[in-house]
Amino acid sequence: MNKPVALVKDDVTPKVPFDTNIINNHTYLNNLTPWTLDTEIKKLTQHLKNCFSDDDKDNSLWKYFSLSSKAKPLDDQSKEEDKLGYLSLQVDALRKELVKNNHKEKIKHKPKNDSSE
Repeated sequence: MNKPVALVKDDVTPKVPFDTNIINNHTYLNNLTPWTLDTEIKKLTQHLKNCFSDDDKDNSLWKYFSLSSKAKPLDDQSKEEDKLGYLSLQVDALRKELVKNNHKEKIKHKPKNDSSE
């Protein structure tokens, strides 16, 4: 997950999302007319080379926010724990749904008070 990032947008898009504007962005001409393609391809190629250069192999956002946690494969035990945790969440959700449905049924079949007395 801590890989270099190359953001690309067209010139019609007014701005990049606020949380990614710290990353080096490349803006290309959206019309991509034949007479601009060669120049645009060269600019994009240079942008990609800069983003993935040997000098900087880290994700720019990670670097900016000083993140250092890296993804690692799960071991077999944690896979089993995750599965049990997921099943537990599903059972809990089903239980809540049953309670909610039972409550709706009770309201639906509740006799109305006779006000003619």
